[in-house]
Formats: sequence, C-alpha cells, structure tokens
Amino acid sequence: MHMNSLTCFRIFPYLTIISL
Repeated sequence: MHMNSLTCFRIFPYLTIISL
C-alpha cells in the first residue's frame, strides 16, 4: 500500500503538466 501512495504522488505532477 505504501508503494501505491508513492506511485500516485509521482504521477500527480505528470498529470498536472499534461493538463497545462
């Protein structure tokens, strides 16, 4: 479950850049 949180956090910035 810890890995899931890290993965989400790492993809978070990527999604923001794509949305821009």
